[in-house]
Amino acid sequence: MIMAYRPVLIVFDLETTGLSPNEAEIIEFGAVRIEEGRITQEFQTLVRPNRPIPPKIIRLTGITQEMLDQAPTLAEVMPNFLDFLDEYPLIAHQASFDVGFLEYNLGRRLINEVLDTVELARLAFPKVSNHKLITLAKELNLSLVDSHRALEDARTTAQLFLAIDTVIKGWEPVMIRRVNELAATFSWSLNGYFQYIEKHIIKQSFNLPKRGGLNYLVPLPIAAGGIFAREKEKRERDSTEFQPVDFELLNKLLQPDGAAADSFGLYEYRPQQISMLSQVAEAFNQDQHLLVEAGTGTGKSLAYLLPAVVMAVQNQDKVVVSTHTITLQEQLWLKDIPQLREALKAAEGIIINPEGTNAADSVANFRTALVKGRSNYLCLRKWSAIEQVPELYTVEEKRFFLRLLAWLCQTCTGDRSELNLHQQTLEAWYLVAADSESCLGVKCPWYSHWCFVMRARRQCEDAHLLVVNHSLLFSDLKTDNQVLPEYNRLIIDEAHHLEDAATEHLGLQISFLGLIGLGNGLYRQTRHGPIGLLINLRNRWNRLKLQNKDLNLEPGERCIEEMLRILPLIKEQAETFFGIIISIAGNASGKEGVPGRCSYRLRADSTVASWWEGWMGTRDNLIFYLKSIQNSLGTLDSFMEALEVESGNWMGEKKDLEARRQYYLQFQEGLQFITALAEENWVYWIETEQRAENYNCLLRAAPIEVAELLVHYLFEPKKTVILTSATMAVGNSFKHFMDRIGLNQVSLDRVRILQLESPFTYEEQALLCVVRDLPNPAEVGDKLYIEAICNVLEELLAITKGRAMVLFTSHSMLRETYARIKPALESREINLLGHNIDGGHSRLMEEFRTTPRSVIFGASTFWEGVDIQGEDLSCVIIVKLPFLPPNQPIVEARLEAVTRKMRNGFYNYTLPEAILRLKQGFGRLIRAQSDRGIVVILDNRIIDKSYGQWFFKSLPLKTHLRANLDFLTDRINDWLRIGPRP
Repeated sequence: MIMAYRPVLIVFDLETTGLSPNEAEIIEFGAVRIEEGRITQEFQTLVRPNRPIPPKIIRLTGITQEMLDQAPTLAEVMPNFLDFLDEYPLIAHQASFDVGFLEYNLGRRLINEVLDTVELARLAFPKVSNHKLITLAKELNLSLVDSHRALEDARTTAQLFLAIDTVIKGWEPVMIRRVNELAATFSWSLNGYFQYIEKHIIKQSFNLPKRGGLNYLVPLPIAAGGIFAREKEKRERDSTEFQPVDFELLNKLLQPDGAAADSFGLYEYRPQQISMLSQVAEAFNQDQHLLVEAGTGTGKSLAYLLPAVVMAVQNQDKVVVSTHTITLQEQLWLKDIPQLREALKAAEGIIINPEGTNAADSVANFRTALVKGRSNYLCLRKWSAIEQVPELYTVEEKRFFLRLLAWLCQTCTGDRSELNLHQQTLEAWYLVAADSESCLGVKCPWYSHWCFVMRARRQCEDAHLLVVNHSLLFSDLKTDNQVLPEYNRLIIDEAHHLEDAATEHLGLQISFLGLIGLGNGLYRQTRHGPIGLLINLRNRWNRLKLQNKDLNLEPGERCIEEMLRILPLIKEQAETFFGIIISIAGNASGKEGVPGRCSYRLRADSTVASWWEGWMGTRDNLIFYLKSIQNSLGTLDSFMEALEVESGNWMGEKKDLEARRQYYLQFQEGLQFITALAEENWVYWIETEQRAENYNCLLRAAPIEVAELLVHYLFEPKKTVILTSATMAVGNSFKHFMDRIGLNQVSLDRVRILQLESPFTYEEQALLCVVRDLPNPAEVGDKLYIEAICNVLEELLAITKGRAMVLFTSHSMLRETYARIKPALESREINLLGHNIDGGHSRLMEEFRTTPRSVIFGASTFWEGVDIQGEDLSCVIIVKLPFLPPNQPIVEARLEAVTRKMRNGFYNYTLPEAILRLKQGFGRLIRAQSDRGIVVILDNRIIDKSYGQWFFKSLPLKTHLRANLDFLTDRINDWLRIGPRP
């Protein structure tokens, strides 16, 4: 029988009125006692708080004020609870939260050992989507009542701990030993638990491998195929005649009685989908480009995936599919492509395979790859080096390394997406992330069969369909196709982002934090002592000198000392240089000393400003030290080249230092390029973000117009480019979009255009309203406009009972409106969720779906990519027409470029861009045939200004209601109760 960890364990949970112990109160205790792997005793009580509890907590827990009014006080409860805890080890999920509340209210530290099931779960189950209690309970099939009550959560946490305990006790002995070796270098709350397991559970007496062997990795089979196999396949492909896509066969598959229909679950025959599929097939067959706007519900993913797969398999070719958002990329990879494969298997006898191919090469067996940049993969050489000297890293980094250690026993990909990393752990990830600059290539001991990057690359070489994002697509174009395998067919979904993505990724940026992080990688001082590449190198030399006293390491040591002298000077000059930028941007925006984001455009006439000469002087000093550190790194590289011959393998250290030298060179060249302000078709600007005393600052440059670049990189060299989105046309015209991306410069016989309406019946499913009795936001300013809209929002959201999304064009207006209206909405028991106030995009979406009567105040990312079906979302409110801020550097530069062509900037750029954005916002409402709801536009410029008609012409709903608020509220009530009137 496996011994339990300690005879008795106490699992507990608290419910509170908030997140901060000095502001919130405990309102419920729940705890269970575990003995011999089962619950033997329970403790539960409510606690009467000193203040009324917030409505949000009532909705979340179901605990009402009346229930608490009858409960004992904290002073009455605490002694009994402490008696239950005794001095036994404690277990809690997100233990720092519960322990923090306990210790604050006790006024002292707990003496109990505390185990956190979040940290344990990250080790036992590193690949789950997140480590929330409800997620883990569902993944592990634990019994869970989703009530946010203390006792229920304590019971579930107890089950979770027992599941974790079983998994960890089943680990290979070498893994437990590795964990304890790493944990021995710092103080860790789980030290006692893992030491107990090694001492009492692992009874094998054989000698365990020494540190650094990586023998705990998942055994991976040798990857088949590879570059030589693909070269042979390419020669065979080039020597055969192109086999066109047979549209009639594909059409037959997707008929209501077609062979594939049953594979798609709730399949609906849509003529629009068939039309798009036909045009995609013809574009492939004729080596043409296709521009297709497909309204919501068209099923555009299947319409391009099916012909793409058939064409690629029949011709042993590749098709690249690029998306802008991770959401769509995951939808393609996790849902659409697997469904397509099942459909093709169902249609095995209909799809004609290439002559002479066997069953394994059938269309249903098409090969796919989800392509990511190198930094998404763990580098085993870097990880092995860290395992040799873990004591040289911070406590936070070591805690992260423990997660990696457990994960490496399970992963076959080495892809960080399996780890569900948060922003604060990304910096630690980059210590082990692969990159081209430090890669040893074929000289790396892990290269042939283990390297995660090489395995991913072999998969790409072997695939018919590659799924990428716009960022990776342009990284490939920027590096002359060094990222992706050769391809001639490209599908760009979410193509309305193409211009902005090209501007972003074909541009250039350098940042203060990037430069500081670069220096920290070489050397940094922590409370546990100095760490970094230079310290690692010096420590290894010290060990080497003990083995060989005749070895002359003095030249290298002098070089390290010189770099340790230069690095603080670089930091000092960087702080001065970027500090000037902070001041400039703050003064220009009128937000000096106020936390937030600012931008300031650099122009040629900036060179006559009073601050310019001093700024350039500081820049020159910074460049001098950047060159000095590069020279020192070069000298050190030469020394280690000689050391390589004399004393062994220094390849890894040499490559890491060489990579740092290259990064410093790139920073220096970027700094010189941006501050030169020399390229006419480029825009240059400063961007700052300040939060309290911390700030980051970026210098940025980007091409103003990317049309010619896109023609050069995409439309001329590629045989077929399919561009699709739900929002590309203004009215019925694609002229604006084609002008912006350069497709108007391509020969007309190479371009196809298709506009498809949504299959939804918007006149029956949606009501479009414009509130007349509000002031013009451009005339009254934000302050008065916010005062005016708060009453309107309160009335509308009361009618819809929440279930709404309110879309803002600026975060500052969102925050101000949120602060003003939150108490009024809470008094109506409506849960208000503010973008970047109550959480980021994904957290707000999750809470919106799971909490009744909720409202999201969203900006930027909420205007698109949000797919909520059914009654959860019944209303979309658009606060202002989404005109781009004219003072943003890139927008200002584009407007100037339009004006130079003797065209009106508002009508030829600002207005079309706002129309496309409004179409995106409108599209959040109706996502399925059964959806019904209301879109309300508060900005009356859409009815008072002549350009408003262009907004209406571009929306799928051809009628709208414009009226005062009182009339609209009655009409909306009718709509929600009885539906549309004739």
